[in-house]
Amino acid sequence: MRSTLAGIFVNLGLALTKCTAGFFGHSFALIADGLESAADVITGLVVYLGLRIALRPPDDNHPYGHGKAEPIAALVVGLSLLTCVDHSYSRVGLLKECISALE
Repeated sequence: MRSTLAGIFVNLGLALTKCTAGFFGHSFALIADGLESAADVITGLVVYLGLRIALRPPDDNHPYGHGKAEPIAALVVGLSLLTCVDHSYSRVGLLKECISALE
């Protein structure tokens, strides 16, 4: 869990640094990279929360514990990655259309 927290804070610092440098340097690529680091912060938080829940001891409602929270968090992260891939694929198609319209 400490490594997950460290990753969250490192990515948060990277996101802020990259976005700030991209803004002042007028670099859309650096801003995009900063936003990607911000997305890593979000997925890191999902993993951290999943781990926190999975480590809870068994109770009356969950006699076998809360271990299923960890794979559910992994599923949420995986679905978010698939969503990003789908979005990126549709943007590439739009870019191809724009380029062919210019020719």
